[in-house]
Amino acid sequence: MKKIITISRQFGACGTTIGRAVAEKLSYEFYNKAVVLNAQKDSNIDISDLVEFDEKVPMDFSFGESIFEFTNKKLSDRLFAAQSDVIKKMGEKGKCVIVGRNSNYILREFDDVLNVFIYANEEFRLAHMNEMHPEYTGENMLKRLKQVDKIREKYCKYYTKQEFTDCRNYDICIDVGSIGIDNAVELLYGLAVK
Repeated sequence: MKKIITISRQFGACGTTIGRAVAEKLSYEFYNKAVVLNAQKDSNIDISDLVEFDEKVPMDFSFGESIFEFTNKKLSDRLFAAQSDVIKKMGEKGKCVIVGRNSNYILREFDDVLNVFIYANEEFRLAHMNEMHPEYTGENMLKRLKQVDKIREKYCKYYTKQEFTDCRNYDICIDVGSIGIDNAVELLYGLAVK
């Protein structure tokens, strides 16, 4: 039985929806942005800074950049360290599903972990995001989709030195656009209880 499931996901590929459903089916705790809030408690980092730097790469400091930007880099590194500590504590407790935040990498030394990557083609993801946010136009949503994917790729590369979409970083990669949300949930549930 897998005690921990980590879910990395492309933006709009229903990773949070799937993770929440799997956690409910297994009677596990579910964590996504809650990791950020828990990190804040022990880190003396302002909550507004946490939101701003959540899953984003710090800026590289150079002579052309300000001291403020250098401070931001240090802040985002502190945030990653605080989140890592919280994720490890969650891993020690077990019986949880964690979405995002490089949790697959942070928990790489743990046993009984199922690391999952959820993806879908652009058409599926845009349709899903348009359902969730009908106020966006198709063009704005496509821009946002690409922007968030790029941010997640950079975040992963910066903190793990791994490629976000490399299947070797995961136990299973699921094309939710092909198999559907319900089938993805059933598949992960089956793998978790195996």
